[in-house]
Amino acid sequence: NSFVVLIMKSKFNVCVENISNNDILICPLCHEKLTINNHELLCINNHNFTISKKGALFLNVSSNYKNSPIYNSKLFLNRRSFLRKNYYAKIYDVIAEFINSLSKDKINILDLGSGEGTHVHKILERIDKKWNLISIDYSKDAINLATDYIDNNICIVGDINNLTIKDKCIDIIIDFLSPYNGHEVKRVLKTDGVIIKIAPSVHYLDELRNVLELDDYSKREDIKSNFLKYFDIICEMEVNNTYNITEDDCNHLIMMSPLKDEYKNKDICINKITINNMIYFGRCRNEKK
Repeated sequence: NSFVVLIMKSKFNVCVENISNNDILICPLCHEKLTINNHELLCINNHNFTISKKGALFLNVSSNYKNSPIYNSKLFLNRRSFLRKNYYAKIYDVIAEFINSLSKDKINILDLGSGEGTHVHKILERIDKKWNLISIDYSKDAINLATDYIDNNICIVGDINNLTIKDKCIDIIIDFLSPYNGHEVKRVLKTDGVIIKIAPSVHYLDELRNVLELDDYSKREDIKSNFLKYFDIICEMEVNNTYNITEDDCNHLIMMSPLKDEYKNKDICINKITINNMIYFGRCRNEKK
């Protein structure tokens, strides 16, 4: 189980091994190759970056990092508790089936906007290929938690608009309900690489949104249209399931959502939840000369 960190190796040491085994990282400032030097990452222009004891890399351009008051460890721990109940299992199955159908035996996967890492971890449990993973998120709290899944995983606090990854070296990008930069995705994806975008569909979390009197998700076509600016869709699929949930799971759901305090302080009780998502599988669109 990759969630369990080997007793004989610290997260830091496992992180160093993962970096050493994958010549894939570049400097966010000058885009030159990054190498390990005296327990930190260094490029030829002497830009240096920290590897934390938890095995997280801090590859932000600015050193003036600010923790988000919303996307904090409390939110991500509640999200992890909810995700472990497998309400998204059908989505994981669909994505894993696609990845298993690829002819490649070993793949580099980028988890874009990874959060605390459970979504992709659940997918990886289902695939039968060798893999290396890069998890990237702007939230330090999220990446610190993502290092719990450190096996073959490079965990980066970084910017999706300035990916610290070499050109054309990623086989699969998984974007689970997160923003992305189309130009950066196209830069790092191999010519035969695939981006898998999971987006909310109209009835996503209907029961919670109805109680809070929030609008439904009606921007599905906007998401698809934006996707089509950069990628050709190989296939697309809608997953729609409604599950019974416990009171504890309801509380985790509320606390994992980036809601304002005015909503979180409401007395909310729902016993069902709808997981309704679109999955788009895309390849980079060839630019016309």
